[in-house]
Amino acid sequence: MASRIKQMAHAIPNVFSFFKPEFEADGVIASSSLVSPEAAAHNTPEIINLCNGLISLIKYGLVNCADNFGTTLAGHKSRCSGRKRGRFKDGSSGHLTFSMPEGDADSVVNKLATLLTSGRLNQHSRGIIKDSYLNAGPEEGPVKAQELIVTTAEFHTTGTTTKDGDDRPTLSLPPATARGYKATIFVMLAGGIDSFNIVTPHTCDNNLVDQYERERRSVMLSREEREKHVIDAEGQPCTKFS
Repeated sequence: MASRIKQMAHAIPNVFSFFKPEFEADGVIASSSLVSPEAAAHNTPEIINLCNGLISLIKYGLVNCADNFGTTLAGHKSRCSGRKRGRFKDGSSGHLTFSMPEGDADSVVNKLATLLTSGRLNQHSRGIIKDSYLNAGPEEGPVKAQELIVTTAEFHTTGTTTKDGDDRPTLSLPPATARGYKATIFVMLAGGIDSFNIVTPHTCDNNLVDQYERERRSVMLSREEREKHVIDAEGQPCTKFS
């Protein structure tokens, strides 16, 4: 889960402790004077991974296939093809349990809305989920209803949501320019970084190379490794770095 959604039980995202409580995500959140601490570690791929993982958990239990968060027990197949939705005897290491309430589809949807959204699920969404529940039948219906609820805004937030019924505006593409293409490459390195091996002395008039090898010892880059990428430098203690 730490690599999929940037969150793991009993684990902080980095050495600087947990999310800042005052963090504001850009856009509507910040302009509305609201805070969203977890948004500091979230981006679109991780939001999609969360939804995929929750849906897979509902369908198959905790397994190591279909974008799941869990592991498959030893002696069972690790692929999800051929698995029955809502049946967890095929080696899942755990699963969600849901006791079906007595009554009609409204009772089922209302109970799920209470459990998963504290009763905040709007009536329009309840109607869609109810129809899907009825179309799926008594065996698949509870699974389908849970899958749909975990994709709603109410499940992913703690505030009250309002459906305005308006279509999202159509965004126009920016006009093309004659400028050459440029890209910013962002490298995210998990964990610590050995900065003394990012740029190392290669050709120097002083004793920096000897000092580097003497001080770094077993963690230094070998001379063969330092020959792979060499750059020229001006106004520096060395004329070449690697």
